[in-house]
Amino acid sequence: MCAVFGGGPRWDQEKLLEKGCEVLVATPGRLVDFLDTNVTNLRRVTYLVLDEADRMLDMGFEKQVNAILN
Repeated sequence: MCAVFGGGPRWDQEKLLEKGCEVLVATPGRLVDFLDTNVTNLRRVTYLVLDEADRMLDMGFEKQVNAILN
């Protein structure tokens, strides 16, 4: 299990992702950062908990949520 979120040490979170995790809990901003820099591609993730996705959808960020999940 891994947790990635803004405000936490990026280096430590990056190392966890590189080892691989089946369960990932993430805030959207930090996860997009790791996806954009090719730290992870979520292929080995079985379960993803996207923190505050409901608020993102309420605020009109459906495109960004779909981009993360695709």
